[in-house]
Amino acid sequence: MSTVSQSMHDPRKFHMDVVERILRYLKFTPKKEISFTNHGNLKVEGYTDVDWAGSKDDRRSISGYFTLVGGNLVT
Repeated sequence: MSTVSQSMHDPRKFHMDVVERILRYLKFTPKKEISFTNHGNLKVEGYTDVDWAGSKDDRRSISGYFTLVGGNLVT
């Protein structure tokens, strides 16, 4: 999934095919659970936030991100 997410700036049909294949694998793999709801689109969205040197104790930066495919959280 991380390799596919590197193409988020210019996704192609091939990338969505790979994402669907990954999701199919997870869906049918024993002891793995996945919840993927049809929201009527297959849009890939990524969000990130960062707090540069925001920790008052050590002045380290804190960051986080998440990715949605078709409105479903995948990372």
